Amino acid sequence: MTAIKGTYAGLKPVKTRKIWVIEIEVPEENIKHVTDIMGFPSQSESQWVGVTLMHNESSKKRDVLANSDIPQNNNELSKNEKSEGEKLRIRACCLCKEDSDFQFFASQGSKLSLNTYDWEEYCRTYICNYCNIKSRSELTTDIAAQKLFKELDQKFKGWQYEQRHKDNLDREQ
Repeated sequence: MTAIKGTYAGLKPVKTRKIWVIEIEVPEENIKHVTDIMGFPSQSESQWVGVTLMHNESSKKRDVLANSDIPQNNNELSKNEKSEGEKLRIRACCLCKEDSDFQFFASQGSKLSLNTYDWEEYCRTYICNYCNIKSRSELTTDIAAQKLFKELDQKFKGWQYEQRHKDNLDREQ
């Protein structure tokens, strides 16, 4: 699957038709990636695409509301329900998929050599070193590693916020 990462920016109706336009903002430096994957919009030919919400605070709130029917026995998870550790493992894997994520890990002053790793491997190694684990799969059961990963993820979210709002933050200073 090929994905394009952007921010949900708007929703507006098309008055002459019974449809809505969903606006996704993508950084200008990533527009070539978008056109490489999707091409350019065409009046004569439509192309179906899928949109999904990436993990963030809003989706956490939605997940809490969606899972309000808590099972009587909290020790037994349904087949579709993931444990907290499994969710953290998945999040750790997702943090290694985008080159923009690499910029965060590289900015953390790691002693890892930037020349010997591809960016995905660099991110994976950084997470494992930070959490004192050999594999991200250990996040499913290692409580201490889970705590460290949550700390790292908070740092990442703060960095991501700063990057997203860098112009506004610069103007305030």
